[in-house]
Amino acid sequence: MFYAFLATGISALTLVLQKFILSRLKIEFRLFNAIGFISLALAAFIWTMANHSLPSANFFSTPILILLLILLLVVFVWNYLFAYALCKESMAESELIIMMQPFFTVLLAYAVLPSERSLTIFLPAIFAGLILVWANFKKHHLAFDQMEKFLLFAVFLMAIDTIIIKEILSLYSISAESLYFLRSSLVAIPMIAVVFLFKVPIKINLKNLLWIVLSAVLATGQFVFFYRAYLAIGVTQTILISLLAPVIVFLLSTYILKEKIAWKLWLALILIIMCIALVQFKII
Repeated sequence: MFYAFLATGISALTLVLQKFILSRLKIEFRLFNAIGFISLALAAFIWTMANHSLPSANFFSTPILILLLILLLVVFVWNYLFAYALCKESMAESELIIMMQPFFTVLLAYAVLPSERSLTIFLPAIFAGLILVWANFKKHHLAFDQMEKFLLFAVFLMAIDTIIIKEILSLYSISAESLYFLRSSLVAIPMIAVVFLFKVPIKINLKNLLWIVLSAVLATGQFVFFYRAYLAIGVTQTILISLLAPVIVFLLSTYILKEKIAWKLWLALILIIMCIALVQFKII
């Protein structure tokens, strides 16, 4: 459970940092993806080597290669669309759609993975996900423009990404950091190809480059800890805990930007914590 809480805290920081890089620093999103995935692969490789956990040759069987190819396609598309949407949309406009990702993941996990069909975990997770969406819902969210549709599709693909990762970790002998290294390395190839294919100007100063590398290091920690949590406590319970991430973002906004938090968000925070406690202490 520790890994889930740690990953949740890091994910909140990563999302804010990525939005800052794409919308404030005006980094071209395809260049951001290419540099980001190179940095992710390097960070994950260092972590893997430090733990001496490179996968053995026996790991690369035909079924796993098929799963990795599907994973490559899913991760490439959602990262491309996600970065594109973030550089176009404000955080206020995109936050609700991003918050729907846990809801999609919990539903998909329940439908696809037999190990995730515990109603005592599934029902609190679904309730907490709906509460979070309700707390952030505004009238303008009823209409989706083209960019928001891209983001919604990206969020759904994130859920599929999570299910594939859980399957690979459960069925095959590979560490979380090794799997993330393979995932990042594979996706880095088409991301780099896109930069050259569309002749994206490779212009970036050292300061902006360091911001991207920092976001990649944080994202590596975030995903590796999430992967470990999937194995330790399951996808659904991990996702339930991850619902605290948006709340952390809002609390940081209150502290840093002196913004006021609506009463619905405070209520959502209390109810999400109650749902986590119900599952953790097996009250239901």
